[in-house]
Amino acid sequence: MKSHLPYRYIVQSELEKRRHSAGQGGFDAKIREYILNCPQKVAQIIAATNPLNILILSHEIDEIDDLIMTFGSDDICESMELIKSALLNDDTAGIEVIVEDFMEEYQCFVKELQDFLSGLHPIIKKY
Repeated sequence: MKSHLPYRYIVQSELEKRRHSAGQGGFDAKIREYILNCPQKVAQIIAATNPLNILILSHEIDEIDDLIMTFGSDDICESMELIKSALLNDDTAGIEVIVEDFMEEYQCFVKELQDFLSGLHPIIKKY
């Protein structure tokens, strides 16, 4: 298996364990589905941020949180906790900046998932 260490937002050893215990095909399909849904999630979060819609933003963040807990590390969860805390404490004055920072991390997280999946299924070059 090709290694892309070090990852920042995923824990490769944890993903490999979960992939083994859940079954490779199903787990890989779950990651692919997650990657495909990323652009839609990003658009929904951005739309809920400006103008601020706390209910939709909270829902989207909770949904992403569940998925990140399956695939991710604590680094990306910290940014998400800042958003949750701001929403919970009604401290939304700078929420756009926090969400923007999280979106960058989230997209890097999804890219790492793509790299992980590519390492499992390398493209065979034909010469």
